[in-house]
Amino acid sequence: MKRIRLFAGIEGGGTKTILSIIDEYGNVLIESSGGPSNPWQFSNEDGFKIVAKNITQMVNDAIEKVSNRSLIGKEIYKLESLTCCLSGTGSKIARERLTQEIHNIHVDYKVFVTNDSMATVFSAFENGGMVLISGTGSYCVLVNPLEKEFKSIDEIELYSSGGWGSILGDEGSAFWITVQLIKYIINIDDNIVKPDDLNEYNELKELILEYFKIKSLREILPYFYENKQSDKIAAMTEKLAKIASLGQNKTLLDLFYKAGYELAIRIVSLIPNYVFNKLLN
Repeated sequence: MKRIRLFAGIEGGGTKTILSIIDEYGNVLIESSGGPSNPWQFSNEDGFKIVAKNITQMVNDAIEKVSNRSLIGKEIYKLESLTCCLSGTGSKIARERLTQEIHNIHVDYKVFVTNDSMATVFSAFENGGMVLISGTGSYCVLVNPLEKEFKSIDEIELYSSGGWGSILGDEGSAFWITVQLIKYIINIDDNIVKPDDLNEYNELKELILEYFKIKSLREILPYFYENKQSDKIAAMTEKLAKIASLGQNKTLLDLFYKAGYELAIRIVSLIPNYVFNKLLN
């Protein structure tokens, strides 16, 4: 019996993970989603083991669902490979470590790991390009046009700006925006700065307390230090964006302007690395 080859692809970051499985004819058989898959995000545990376990479980569950739809059963399908495009895997060490953790689970398919920005570059452009990602974190990457075929992601020369995580960077990201607002409100409460608009201050402080379901700002500490919830913190930016889009809250308008500036300078920082003659040709 001829088995149908399947190929799985995963894109993930600090908030969610998306899985798609296609067959050898290009048909999308199933798509599913899960929680965060940036291995550096799990500060109190081995994030690489956790992500490897979560990813393989997602794949197993998806294959099971696909198999249940077939009258012949699981035997008709053969998963050939899994490609993971995840934030936090920009370094070769991180990619190799996660690949090994997945292999330690004894999977019977090929595993490829790269970062999420590289996946975007090769999805959006025919041959090289620049992408700016701003989600839970922020990262800008440039790949100049390739002159030859490559066999490994490590053969591709790329230039990057950002992608340092929430402690060292991620300026302009959703996490950064929320944190900047919280710090601004804290500084007002600590009498370090004076609010430009008292009504805006009261409105934004109440929004923070309501969103995190707390009664005082001191109660927000566990979200950052006891069990850091980057996805929860970053998700608040969606609410802030809706308020800012009304054009009335100057505090938020200024904050989003600063976020845009932070992202823009990461693009500008990579311009000297452009190979203009290749791009023009």
